[in-house]
Amino acid sequence: NIEATKEIIGDGWEIHPQHIYVASEDGRAISEYESRMPRNWKIYSSGPTFDEPGRAPTSNAQANEGQDGLEAMAALLIALEADRYVLTTQSNWSRLIN
Repeated sequence: NIEATKEIIGDGWEIHPQHIYVASEDGRAISEYESRMPRNWKIYSSGPTFDEPGRAPTSNAQANEGQDGLEAMAALLIALEADRYVLTTQSNWSRLIN
């Protein structure tokens, strides 16, 4: 949510460069966030993304030899470094971080 991110950043969100980490399994959500953010923001994301509705992270675990799990662990390490978060109550990842 762009407005929630602006509130968390506070003064200067429109002037100073902002580096935002977006954690989502939904590639469409990441693209949508990026299309609406101010030009002075740079987003980063990692971890597995799933663009097919109803497709779960476990569906490819065997096919990609655990690569999704490795990316999820890297995303967790990155998230642990953050000072602030924008979370949603509908996300298991958000529940974990919260």
